Amino acid sequence: MKPAFLLIAVVAVVTWWMLLGEPQHTDTLLGHFPVDDASELSGDIDRVGAEMDYSTSSDGNGSLRIDAEGPTTFVELAKVWGNGEDLSFRQLVYEARVRTQDVGPVFLVMQAGVTGAPEGSMPVVGRDHAITGTHDWTTLEVHAGNGGGVKHLTTTLQLEIHGGGTVWIDDLRLLSRQIH
Repeated sequence: MKPAFLLIAVVAVVTWWMLLGEPQHTDTLLGHFPVDDASELSGDIDRVGAEMDYSTSSDGNGSLRIDAEGPTTFVELAKVWGNGEDLSFRQLVYEARVRTQDVGPVFLVMQAGVTGAPEGSMPVVGRDHAITGTHDWTTLEVHAGNGGGVKHLTTTLQLEIHGGGTVWIDDLRLLSRQIH
């Protein structure tokens, strides 16, 4: 009796997914850094020797090149100041275009400063979306869900590189996402 019930439940879920498809969402842009000029990024990039590379870019306008020597390179790229926007039951999403050459795991990190977070900010680490080795332009994303009554104060967009290699990063975005 139990296997029959389980089979019916699986068929129902698959049918529901096929009929409704993937969840739809609406994004609100909170911050955009196209990386066509290093002056729009954090001063932290000078610490790691990052430089603009106008010959390699996901959008044709330049990217930031970081030659990491390992073991871990942690780069603060940009800060987005919130205006107290209500993020209740919305995701805060950080996405960026990344290209790698012979590098250890690379992933995005977001320090989300929201009301109600312990010590004022909530670190969100994208290790589950890390890329390793050599890859052409790939969109990496990290997101955090928020409960009710949450207001956006500030968010720091970061990149973490483990091991040596070269990373290019371009087109950073911070979004507020409403899932429908």
